[in-house]
Amino acid sequence: MLAGGPRLCQYVTMIFVEGGRGRHRQGPATWEAPRGSLCVAAPGECHDGQGLGTATGWVVRFAPSALVGRSGGDDVGLPQPGDPLWFALVHTAHGRLVVPEAKCGAWSLRLEALEDELRTRGRGYEQAARAITFLLLIDLARLAQAMPTSEHVQQQAIAALFEFIEENYDDDISLDDVAVGIARSPANLARSARRFTGRTVNDWIAERRMAEARALLAQTDAPIDRIARSAGFQDPSYFRRRFKQAHGFAPRDWRRAAR
Repeated sequence: MLAGGPRLCQYVTMIFVEGGRGRHRQGPATWEAPRGSLCVAAPGECHDGQGLGTATGWVVRFAPSALVGRSGGDDVGLPQPGDPLWFALVHTAHGRLVVPEAKCGAWSLRLEALEDELRTRGRGYEQAARAITFLLLIDLARLAQAMPTSEHVQQQAIAALFEFIEENYDDDISLDDVAVGIARSPANLARSARRFTGRTVNDWIAERRMAEARALLAQTDAPIDRIARSAGFQDPSYFRRRFKQAHGFAPRDWRRAAR
């Protein structure tokens, strides 16, 4: 069952109604949710399934670290920023689509297969889960169609934003530095990032650094202070506070749990 009270999305979240029906509230909008309804909610957006009644289906949450740069940990890598499938996911956040009845069965089978891979974690599950996810995103992109030509320039700016972050996340960079680096005004870049991804430029910088820190914690025995600086956090104490806020564990405890 999908029914539930108001919830603030921590991740990009995709909800697919497989059967039944009801009413779903996403942000300020409320819409009917018959079989085939598909919505993508952005991080920080409130969705309320209290009115979904008999609706059943699937909820897929895309961890931020899977959407930018190196995923680290157990996150299944997704298309990277600038890829059309990546845009299909982040650009449809805040939106609702309808899967045609003839294709609902295929969506259900793919989501069931994805759940099975992530639950059982058999040999090669990462590759299998990634392949299924790519197929889902291709279907999502086809449903959403291409974005208007007038938005291509902003698309290119977002791709350049993530390329700059990938090349410079380990330096002391901020929104202003990124804007200078890709020849955009800070205000314009901030608006584009929020519109196309649902998050701020500084959010994405912090997430890329956290993804690097998680990978180093899981894969190396380097001291926490060195990992903090390698990931772009100039103050190791600040890194420890931010890491615990984001993950619920101190870096050292997270490392133990990840091994």
